[in-house]
Amino acid sequence: MKNCILCNSTTFCEQCLKGFYPTGLSGNDSCGACNSDCSSCVSSTNCSACIPGYYLLNYGCVACPGNCLTCKSSSTSTCYSCK
Repeated sequence: MKNCILCNSTTFCEQCLKGFYPTGLSGNDSCGACNSDCSSCVSSTNCSACIPGYYLLNYGCVACPGNCLTCKSSSTSTCYSCK
């Protein structure tokens, strides 16, 4: 099955590659793609972690301000590392 790491049968995926989530569907549709700003997600619209340069807010990823690579909010005072 495409983008699947761990299968519970020949048709369903329990764990998908990073950037994908288990859809509950069978075959090659077992793993769906996360939003492009998510590094992991539980559905196509609900992120659980973000790629560098974004932070998690209400299950979505929001761009960090300015030159922040990692941040906790849109405030420049919460910049943990720079680009």
